Amino acid sequence: PVNINLEAEGHFGKHIWFGVTAENQARADERIPILMQIPAAVRFVSVEPMLGPVDLLSNDYLGGCINCEVCLDNPKTCINRAQDRKIDWVICGGETGPGARPMHPDWVRSLRDQCKEAGVPFFFKSWGDWYPDGKGLYHAPSAIFGDTVVHKLGKKAAGRLLDGQEWNQYPERSGKC
Repeated sequence: PVNINLEAEGHFGKHIWFGVTAENQARADERIPILMQIPAAVRFVSVEPMLGPVDLLSNDYLGGCINCEVCLDNPKTCINRAQDRKIDWVICGGETGPGARPMHPDWVRSLRDQCKEAGVPFFFKSWGDWYPDGKGLYHAPSAIFGDTVVHKLGKKAAGRLLDGQEWNQYPERSGKC
C-alpha cells in the first residue's frame, strides 16, 4: 500500500476493495494504518499465513472512536464510531507447502472472536498443512504448542473447519469511500 498515491483518492471508485497481508502482529501494526488511510468501499486484512497471534481490537482496527473526548477512549460507549474507517473483512489461513509452519488454533479462535465482537465478517480459509485434531496421529509429523498438538497432514486433509464449522462470512457491498 505504500505505493498508492493517497492524494488521488477522488480517483478510486466506490467499488474498489483494498487489503493487506498481516501474518503476525508486527506486520498488522506496520500495514493496517496505511490501509486505513486509503478510501475504499471495503478494507480487508488477510491474516495468512498466520504465524502468530494478531490483536485487531487493541488498536481499534475493527472500528474505533473518532472523538474520544466524548467517549473517554471507551469504544463500547462511543456514539461517533468510525464505521467508514475500519476493517470490513478479515480472512485467516494457515501456511502450506514445503517448510510450512504450524498455526496455533487459539490464534485463529481469538481472531474469529474479535471479529464476532466487532461485527466484522470472518472467513477462515484453511488450517494450511497442519491440523489440530487432538487424536494423536503419531504417523504424521507433529508440533506442540503447550498442551496443543498439531499434525502435518496436508491442506486437503487438514480442511477448513474451525470448532466444527466453516466460517464463510463476506462483507456486504458498500458504497462508502
